[in-house]
Amino acid sequence: MPSSEARMFADLIYQATGWWPHLDPTQHVEVGTYGTMNRETGRFHPIANLYEDAFVVDKIPELAQDTSRPKAGEISRKEWAVWTDKDSRWNFNVDPGVTLTGILDGQMKLKFDVAPNKRSAFLIMDGFQTISLPPRGLLPKIARLKELKGMYVVTDIRVCSAYILGLTSKEGSKLPDPRHYTTLLTLKVISNRWKTYFFGERGMRGAPLPEPAEDEIWTNAPPPWNPLDIDGKEIVHEVWDDPDSPMKDTLDDELPSPTNY
Repeated sequence: MPSSEARMFADLIYQATGWWPHLDPTQHVEVGTYGTMNRETGRFHPIANLYEDAFVVDKIPELAQDTSRPKAGEISRKEWAVWTDKDSRWNFNVDPGVTLTGILDGQMKLKFDVAPNKRSAFLIMDGFQTISLPPRGLLPKIARLKELKGMYVVTDIRVCSAYILGLTSKEGSKLPDPRHYTTLLTLKVISNRWKTYFFGERGMRGAPLPEPAEDEIWTNAPPPWNPLDIDGKEIVHEVWDDPDSPMKDTLDDELPSPTNY
């Protein structure tokens, strides 16, 4: 999948679910990995893992304790499906005994009814499992490390035993491509509220804020690019391109949450 289409796919899935598709299977990512996002390609580039970084573990000794290790949920027996465009439809009829793996083996085909002049992405995961950071305590301590300022931190990963995905073009649907990524990520960044409070940054609102609650310290990482047009190109708009725009302060409250999916 070309870089422009990979970024479009990632953007559509994220806007619909709050999860980031991991676009580079050559880069190993686990819960606790931190890194950066490539604005041009939509790829997450891991730098290190909180649990393996000696500097971080020295600052936060709790990371070495078993109670602080990532927690794995149960493996779901149901398929998890996302179709990002409500005006488009997809359907398939499964013969008894044919699983999602059978779709990938060519035992059946998906049928699409795609809305014209729209881009849509779909993703179906079978036998998925979610692995997460412990829910309380660690992230506020991690947020105090200035060395991690500006980094994307993987707090949740969703993996699966089989999957299928696709991205439509303007002219119609493209064939699903099962050769790429199987992992979804929850990426967190330090919120504007916390940066204003802890790092002494002053935003458009003036005086530093009171100390944020734990749930307000980190927020789902927004796309590092402007909104995309139907061709996958960034839309140039003064609200998005101006770092001092008041709109920047509202982004934290407008991001989707992966806990709904």
